Order: sequence, then C-alpha cells, then structure tokens
Amino acid sequence: MKEQQGADEALRTTDGHGIAEKGSRAVGYLYGRNADEGMRAVSYLIAGPLLYGGIGWLLDHLLNTGFFLPIGIVLGAAGGVYLIHQRYERNHDRDRDDGGVMGLGLIIPMEGGGEESQWPPGVHSFDPTPIFPGAGVDWIDNYLIQAVLGALIAVVAWWWLASKHTPVPSKKQFAGEQLYNLVRNGIARDILGHEYRRFLPFLLALFSFILVNNLFGEFFPFMLPTFSHISYPYGLALVVWIMYNAVGIKKWGFFSYVRRMSLPPDVPWFMWPILIPLEFLSNFIVRPLTLALRLFANLFAGHLLVIVFVGGGTLLVQTLQPLYMVAGVTAWVLSTAIFALELFIGSLQAYIFTVLSAQYIASALADEH
Repeated sequence: MKEQQGADEALRTTDGHGIAEKGSRAVGYLYGRNADEGMRAVSYLIAGPLLYGGIGWLLDHLLNTGFFLPIGIVLGAAGGVYLIHQRYERNHDRDRDDGGVMGLGLIIPMEGGGEESQWPPGVHSFDPTPIFPGAGVDWIDNYLIQAVLGALIAVVAWWWLASKHTPVPSKKQFAGEQLYNLVRNGIARDILGHEYRRFLPFLLALFSFILVNNLFGEFFPFMLPTFSHISYPYGLALVVWIMYNAVGIKKWGFFSYVRRMSLPPDVPWFMWPILIPLEFLSNFIVRPLTLALRLFANLFAGHLLVIVFVGGGTLLVQTLQPLYMVAGVTAWVLSTAIFALELFIGSLQAYIFTVLSAQYIASALADEH
C-alpha cells in the first residue's frame, strides 16, 4: 500500500521532467519489489537452452552434423546463468532505485551508458562500455571485442565451410557454395566483369564481416550490432574508399583518374563549373559518407526500436491495468516481428554495402566514367 502511494505521489509531481523520471522510478521500484524473481530466473534458464538449442538443431538439420545442438544448449544455459547473475545479484539494487526494467537485460546486457544511465533506454544505450575501466585502455570496449570476434568467426566459418568437399556436396558444402556464389556471381562477376577475380576475396571478406557483426544484434550475450556505433561504419567505408581510389590511380595515374572521376566525357565546356564540383564531391566525399551512414542508420534505428517496444511493453504490463496490459503484450509480440525484421535488415545491409563497394571499384576501373 505504501509503495502504491509513493508511486502515485511521484506521478503527481508538477515538473514535466520530474513526472517522467519519478514515474519511471516508481514503476521500477514496484516491479523490483513485487516481481517473482525465482520464476524469472527459471525463465532465463529455460529460454536460453531452448533458443540456442533450437538454432543448433536447425544447423544440424541443415548441415547434416550432430554437434550444434549440444553446443547450443550449453551456450543457452550459460547465457541464462550470466543474465541471472548480472540482473539479480549485481544490478538488483540499482535497478530498483533508479527505475530500471530488468527485462531489458535480454536486449541491452552489453550496451553502454554507464552504471547510472541504463534507464530509460535511448541513444546513450549505444555508448561504448570499456572492458577494463580505469586501466587507461578505454579504447578496448565492447564494440572492439565484437569486431575482432566477428572477424575471427568469419575466418573460422569459411575455413570450416571450405573443408572436406566431395563430388556429391553435403548440406554444409551446399550452404557454403550458395553463400560463396551469392558474392561471386551475384555481386563480383555481374558488376566487375572479367576483372572480378582480383577483388573477390576482398568483397567476400567484406560481406562476411558485416553479416556476422550485424547478427550480433540478435543473440546474447551481445544483443548489440557492432555497426550501430558510427565509428565502425566510417572505418569500413574508409577501407572501401581507399580501395577503389587506389585501384583507379594505379590504372590511370593520379591526375588522369581525378579528371575522369570529376568530369564526365562529352560534357559541354560551359557546364564544367557546375558538374566538376558536383562530381568531385559525389565521388570522393559523398560516397563514403552515405555508405557509412546507410549501414549505421539501419542498424541503430532497428535495435533502438526493439528496445522501445520491449521497454514500453514492460512498463505497460507493470501497470496491472487490463487495457494497458493488453497493449504491453501486443508490444512484446510486435517486438518479435521487429527482431525478425532486424535480422533481415542486417543481412540486406551487408549485401547492399558489398554491392555498392563493388560498384565503386567498377566505376574507378571503367574506361568511361
């Protein structure tokens, strides 16, 4: 009864900012006090093995293997234990006092923002989290670890997919060949023509690296796409910018290449003052910027939308009002659809980034711009 009176008093605060802040604190306090933490812990232990075990079973069925299922169950159980420890032992008091929503541990367990700013979620949820705080190496953060791990996963995955090929392909070999052919035939050969073999390793590595890092946004303990932090799309776009400019300069020479990229052929001289600045900006400045921003914006917006739906649905259910509870459950259901959409968008953006990179290389090598 006292908790409810405290919540009502917080919600009646006249300051507009105070209403939102104290209201969320009151709801978080009631949630921490009244939720059955034992049942929630059990749900983590059940959901983890079921989710990852199901993924392992699908991989075993697809690739005709038998070891992904037990690995998935072990990883799921370990993830459940990890979440229980993080959300109930270390962070329970902070979540209760600061109005946090523990259910968001499934969505933002590794996202940054500092101890004091986990709730409400927002742009700060994407701040880097140093792995060794106070050690003078704050640049070693969760994003860097994910990027390195993503590169290792891509290398190991292709090594595994390329091993033990047979005349009659297994499911593993078939899956690897289809993915390889997607980049080889669908991107490199179609766009670059007879010179595609030179750039196929680069494009394949680019596609694989982006795909793996985008998929990190769907699975714990990550639940955060690497490219939702703008520095990493910029870095990757810089690599592509260096690549297509380097191959163009190597083929045509510096001044001839700049002229080709800045002045289309057969343009009347009186149009030069207009077209030369536009073409120069488009090919040397705008291309890498839009390449990076497209990848960043899609990953950032998609994951933020998931956080909003899950967090908002949790708050609505906690009101215990029938209409709000229905709306909250509906938000949870929609969040699963948004998860699926984010999975599709992450794969699509890896494809689009690779296609545009191949197109930029092709334009740098073209006889006529």
